[in-house]
Amino acid sequence: MTKPLNLTSSANNAHILFATDEWFAIAENILSPYPPTFVADLYCDQGKVMDGWETRRKRSAGHDWCVIMLGGGDGSGVGSFTIDSIDVDTAYFTGNQTPRISIEAMKVSPPSSSNSIHTNNNDYLYTWMPGAVSRLANNGGIRVLPRTPLKPGYEESRYHSFKIEEGVKHRLQELGGVTHLKLNYFPDGGVARLKVWGTKIHPHTSPNPPPSSTNYEHPELSSSVHGGVGLMCSNKHYGVPSNLLSPTLGKDMGDGWETARHPDRPPLIKKDPTGLQVTPLMDWSILKLGLGGAKANNGITRIIVDTRHFKGNFPESVCIDGCYADSAISDEDVCASAGKDTSTNSSVQWFPLLKRVALSADAEHEFLRDDGLIENGGKGVTHVRVSIYPDGGLSRVRIYGVPREVEAVPRSHL
Repeated sequence: MTKPLNLTSSANNAHILFATDEWFAIAENILSPYPPTFVADLYCDQGKVMDGWETRRKRSAGHDWCVIMLGGGDGSGVGSFTIDSIDVDTAYFTGNQTPRISIEAMKVSPPSSSNSIHTNNNDYLYTWMPGAVSRLANNGGIRVLPRTPLKPGYEESRYHSFKIEEGVKHRLQELGGVTHLKLNYFPDGGVARLKVWGTKIHPHTSPNPPPSSTNYEHPELSSSVHGGVGLMCSNKHYGVPSNLLSPTLGKDMGDGWETARHPDRPPLIKKDPTGLQVTPLMDWSILKLGLGGAKANNGITRIIVDTRHFKGNFPESVCIDGCYADSAISDEDVCASAGKDTSTNSSVQWFPLLKRVALSADAEHEFLRDDGLIENGGKGVTHVRVSIYPDGGLSRVRIYGVPREVEAVPRSHL
């Protein structure tokens, strides 16, 4: 088993690429491989000298953050890494520690051309990929540590250790590893050291195969091969829902379902405490499952949402609902109920299968009932409603479960 590395150690070639504020102490200090120190009577023009990253007391809107390029310790420049755990040390920050932090991770591919601009500090994030830091500032990565409180840096309370959740690890592996982190202070203050433990994915090591290519015990009920049908959608500006049901992988962005940008989207994006956008805007599509749908008492066991090829236009998040339409309820009745509250007084009763969850670019997202990620998994399901927030594109949606008796296979409406 490979021994984890401290991916945020300057001894392993980690670097700070950007920090919003370094008034009292520079961000590079948190990457030091040495224990933090404290000299009681040491001051400078900015104030008390601290061995860590300390920002001034926030008087403007927002919060402080920095971007860290991870290091693998072999001097080969940027690499991709998996992350296992995080240690945060607030040593000596007793009245000025940041009260809470969060950490996001992203993957930025290095330039492939030898002529690409590449500075001595490896900060091609600025020169080769314009806008990347701005995207990080707007939560463009995978959240590996949610907003978490920190304690003062007294000896008995300075150390904070966090394990990365298995679901997050799975997303990082699907992405092929990550290269950069964004450390958020809420809103300001100081931290002495940050240690992010993980392993490097070497260039010759292929990431795990996409979940859709692995064998699974139950059939893909949504597949057009089994009679899955794209019935209706709120918008099909760039692609139709029937593309979501193809048994093959998407060949490009045109081989998926993509909606137009909402013209009434807000001028500023806001997020709720869970990190999801605060928005009433959404698009939806109605898919009819093949093989008669999922059998009652067995239901849906696996869902895959694939954003393959959608890198700057994938939905921020998705949720999926299901319904059971017996012979007295037509497909038209199901479609007429889309976008409505059908909890009461309706022949079509929608119920949640997958609660609203954030998506990432160009990746398969797998949700298993055995992992507790699918709700109402034991219910019979004939149709699903895929809702994307606020808009964007999906390559495939794959719904797996125990089938009912095989019924006649209708042709796609789209």
